[in-house]
Amino acid sequence: MSPYPRWRVFLSFLLCPVLAGPFIGVWLALSGSQPGDEAWVVLVGSMAGALLAALNALVFYGVPALLLALLYSVVKPTKTGLSVLLITLLGALTALFWNMFVFPGLKDWASALLGGGTSLFMALWALPKQSPNSHLKGTMSDT
Repeated sequence: MSPYPRWRVFLSFLLCPVLAGPFIGVWLALSGSQPGDEAWVVLVGSMAGALLAALNALVFYGVPALLLALLYSVVKPTKTGLSVLLITLLGALTALFWNMFVFPGLKDWASALLGGGTSLFMALWALPKQSPNSHLKGTMSDT
């Protein structure tokens, strides 16, 4: 059995807020363009907005991302449906409460949606697969 990839999980969830940047960049490109705008202006503007949003998200949501990354690297979740669901919900709720009480700025629903969405993507990418028969660990079949 290979060791748990703690650093990969920790760094992935620590940088999770950065994923909000591309989502916001696409939103800017789709909603910010006006009839008659040149395509390159919309593209450059949305790319700059995505970069600024990613850096902003890392600054404002870095503390809760650090705390969740530490939690996940200690708890060692694997890529199961329940783990992915819990991580998605925890990411959404953490972003929502952080936005409501610490750094209000985004709409609450947008913060929760981005927190849950980025946590879902990171959970699917960074978590290791569950090893076969790991559900039997510590049972009679181990002896």
